[in-house]
Amino acid sequence: MILTELSVENFGVFRGKHVFDLRIVEDQKPIIIFGGRNGAGKTTLFEGIKLCLYGPNFRGSRLPKPEYQQYLRSRIHHRLGLAASEGSSVSLEFEHVHQGRSSTYSVRRHWTESSGKIYEALDVSRNGKPLDDVSEQQAQDFLIDLIPLGLSKLFFFDGELIQKLAEDQLDNRNLIDAFNSLLGVDVLKHLQTDIRIHLSKKAGELASPTQSYEMLVEEERALELDANTVRQNVAQKQSEVDQLMSEIERREHELASEGGGFADRRLYLREKKVDAQTEITTLEGTLRDLAGSLLPFALAPSLGQSVKVRLLKEEVYENALAAESTFRLAMKTLNAKLLNEDFWKGIPVDQEHRGILVKKISDVLDSTLASSADERTFIHRLSPGDRQRIIQWIEMSQDWVPAQLRSTTNALEEKVSSFRAVDDELSRVPPDEAVSPLVQNLNSLHQRLGERHHEMGLIDEKLHHLEYRLSENRRKIRRLAEEQHQFEATKDRVELGKQAQQALAEFSKSLRDERTRMVSDRFVEVFNQLTNKRNLISSILIDPTTFSTILFRQDGTQVPKETLSAGEKELYAIAMLTALARVSGKPLPFIIDTPLARLDADHRTNLVARFFPSASHQVVIFSTDSEIDKIHFAKLKPNIAKAYLLRYEDSSESTSVSPGYFWENVLEIAA
Repeated sequence: MILTELSVENFGVFRGKHVFDLRIVEDQKPIIIFGGRNGAGKTTLFEGIKLCLYGPNFRGSRLPKPEYQQYLRSRIHHRLGLAASEGSSVSLEFEHVHQGRSSTYSVRRHWTESSGKIYEALDVSRNGKPLDDVSEQQAQDFLIDLIPLGLSKLFFFDGELIQKLAEDQLDNRNLIDAFNSLLGVDVLKHLQTDIRIHLSKKAGELASPTQSYEMLVEEERALELDANTVRQNVAQKQSEVDQLMSEIERREHELASEGGGFADRRLYLREKKVDAQTEITTLEGTLRDLAGSLLPFALAPSLGQSVKVRLLKEEVYENALAAESTFRLAMKTLNAKLLNEDFWKGIPVDQEHRGILVKKISDVLDSTLASSADERTFIHRLSPGDRQRIIQWIEMSQDWVPAQLRSTTNALEEKVSSFRAVDDELSRVPPDEAVSPLVQNLNSLHQRLGERHHEMGLIDEKLHHLEYRLSENRRKIRRLAEEQHQFEATKDRVELGKQAQQALAEFSKSLRDERTRMVSDRFVEVFNQLTNKRNLISSILIDPTTFSTILFRQDGTQVPKETLSAGEKELYAIAMLTALARVSGKPLPFIIDTPLARLDADHRTNLVARFFPSASHQVVIFSTDSEIDKIHFAKLKPNIAKAYLLRYEDSSESTSVSPGYFWENVLEIAA
């Protein structure tokens, strides 16, 4: 990044608009110097650059809204009748390489006061064009992504920060934040948080099935045993019926041989009565089957129709979810192809417009997908097969079952009427002493046969009930098996998530250790370059977590930090920040406010001669004439690209700006 222009208007001590050209013409002259005595506006400009980029975060952490608005209010230049409605602004222009492409960015933050309230606005443009479809908050996030807030501490030096770092007044908080930004720890933390949230959600789904699989299997065995017992009873009763039928047939033949035509007539009526009884039993069984299957649905057709409509709607929901998943996969594939350079071969569209087209297409597809989404609530968690069977049952209960019920009921009434007529006719036949014993015996046999038929009907009903319970039990077993499979799959995903968290933690530790070693080497190099004592420090041990440090001499003995002089402590802080900045590999300018206040002459000379010219490709210094005096300015002069002198005028209660420094004008500097 290269700063090209800074502009302030009615900001702090600056009345009206002031524009500072920060361009560097030659690589050999990286320094832009602002000179001014205390109260002339150096720190105002220093804070203005940070304010322009970071807004309420300009002090390193987000200010509460009332405190931030009070700060903005205090920065409006109110002196000599200037209306508050004119407001204030800070603008910054810079060149920056983002995503492999160099662009010129312009950032303007302006605010006004009206009726006691502060109204702030942020404008961001790239290559002269405003960022498309970006809200103010998104623009602020974009700037923080360009220059991470944690890393800004490495490139914005002020005397207060250096002093606090030197005296350990911040518990290394700034260094830790900068180090975390350097490592990209914030990205790792976000990823770990996302995984933790995902695991928390999955843990809620990780409830084991409420029913025991073994209990259901045991219940199935018991039901199967009961059903087999009932089937054996059915077979036994059927054998008894067959024996009675054979006995009745034998007695009927005997009666026929004894009673002649009377016996024939009685035999005919008996057969007709048996046939009627058999058909009645069959029809009653049919009614019991209906009552035990779909007849309840037919008794509540409206409820059945509602269930059917709901099941069909849930089928549509499932299809919609499947289609949405397929659509999202297609969107991913499309985005991947659009981002591939091969896709654009032969299409005359530059990189910027490609991004716009890709974003527009993604937005249209996302909006289409969002507009097609509907509130989907599942009440019946059924498999497709179960759902189709229930719908089929409901449909049958609405047409086939009523018709079957009417048909069976009518037939039953007809057969009962026929049975009663035959029985009545048999009862009117006069007694015959010759056949009376045979008739009595036949009557007894038929009575017993009727009892067996009744017993068989009860047993059949019990068997039907057991088979229904057995079917329900097997359905529960299948569903439980599916739930168990889902449980195991979720459990595997949770375990993979935990492994991913462990891998991230190990990677984070490894990265911290590696970068800590790099910072240690850079620190020793820079510190020994700045101090007057040759090789005072041969190594430094840095805790990767707390960033606490231990200094060592060449002989391995420790150098307690409290034994360093005040100036050496400041050099320690400067060297530490510089080491972090250089290890970061970020090509950002150094911006330094009043850095030499507590240094002696020799240390100032080292800083001026050895540090400022090589600190970065662009160095912006805010200094008083007592910090960078004539001697030090003369040493810096070959490396100075531009110089500005800030003077506070009591008459206008504002600061004026002129080219040059305290003793030399801009022409002399250029020479």
